[in-house]
Amino acid sequence: MKLDHPKSPFDASAREWVDFCLDFQTVAGFIAVFEQTWKEEFSSLEKHKGASYEKVEKLYSHLFGQRRYNDREVFYSARSRHYKQTR
Repeated sequence: MKLDHPKSPFDASAREWVDFCLDFQTVAGFIAVFEQTWKEEFSSLEKHKGASYEKVEKLYSHLFGQRRYNDREVFYSARSRHYKQTR
């Protein structure tokens, strides 16, 4: 199968999706989407932290065909390590 590379300029919305997907695959990107979802959809309420995580995992699974983290606790540990490294 021959795969032709797309010609420039790319459609802006397609470019945004590609950029989003590339960023979302990183630890920092996943955490950023989690934080945004938790803040905007769940008002950063502690009791909704798990629901926010599951919503982001569902999006990740939909886009990439697998979960990013095995469970919430693994994610929370990765999030904590990420914040310690970026201080």
